[in-house]
Amino acid sequence: MKMPSTISCLIYLAFSLSMIKADSSVPDFDCDFEASFCGWVVDQAGDIQWTRLSGPTPTPDTGPSSDHTSGKGYYIYTETGDMDYGATATLTSPSIPPLGVDGACVTFWYHMLGSYIGTLTVYNPVNNERWKKTGNQGNMWLQGNVWLEPSPSDTQLGSQARATTPR
Repeated sequence: MKMPSTISCLIYLAFSLSMIKADSSVPDFDCDFEASFCGWVVDQAGDIQWTRLSGPTPTPDTGPSSDHTSGKGYYIYTETGDMDYGATATLTSPSIPPLGVDGACVTFWYHMLGSYIGTLTVYNPVNNERWKKTGNQGNMWLQGNVWLEPSPSDTQLGSQARATTPR
């Protein structure tokens, strides 16, 4: 089913991993995206790409008007407006060293505003879903938390935005 292009361009999902906190030995894990993606890797083969941005998103009435930390900095987002149902944008963290018996809590901020918002999922290590939100969450940055269980070897954290409304 195709939606009129004036509506389909509103499918939007913004996600910020600013102020990530975990074990202090994890390199580049406290990231506000001010200078770069901080070692987070964008899956170039995905249907949709993550973009670093400062200021409001390009599509009116969607996404944040500024970043979460200072209001003048950067965040990352993905816009799914012209994508088919199921199109995805994937982001993978830098390697996380083995977590001891306490594990680690990862805190992140997300913003999901728009008429046709899809789904945001955080997972580890191999598509093990840890957190998920679908649909419009309002015009505000919200905090999410993911618990990483103790692990004897390196692991990673991933995030995936998915278009869930047919265009």
